[in-house]
Amino acid sequence: MAKAIKKTVRVRLPYQRMTTVVVDGIVGDSYTTGNKVPRLHLIPRCALLDLTERLELGVATHAEKSWNAISSNQECLLDDHMLLERGGHCLDHVSKAIAILSGQMPDDGDNHAGAILWFGAFLSASMKARDAAKPPKM
Repeated sequence: MAKAIKKTVRVRLPYQRMTTVVVDGIVGDSYTTGNKVPRLHLIPRCALLDLTERLELGVATHAEKSWNAISSNQECLLDDHMLLERGGHCLDHVSKAIAILSGQMPDDGDNHAGAILWFGAFLSASMKARDAAKPPKM
């Protein structure tokens, strides 16, 4: 049962058996698991939607050559040229987002956050694929 509080409570995380959670001044108990289940609920919905929009744009624009979690183009994760080219493209989106936020350029309507998130997902999957492709240490 939640109850109102008048002070800030610090929470020691992650993966305790019982964690006290504070949201907008309301204290509640939340059971967490010991098996380190990712707390995906911490990702803002708007970020998931921006990333999804960018993934859908890739499918519409590049069809089978696009990359996403279910595409048949998983070999691109090991392509150094692709990783570097997409990284540079991401930096372009970062610089445009900064220019828009600082008033140096008008908003161009592009989903820069989604493009940056896409590269983060691609880089993460690429690093995991590269680790998996390494021969085992003896």
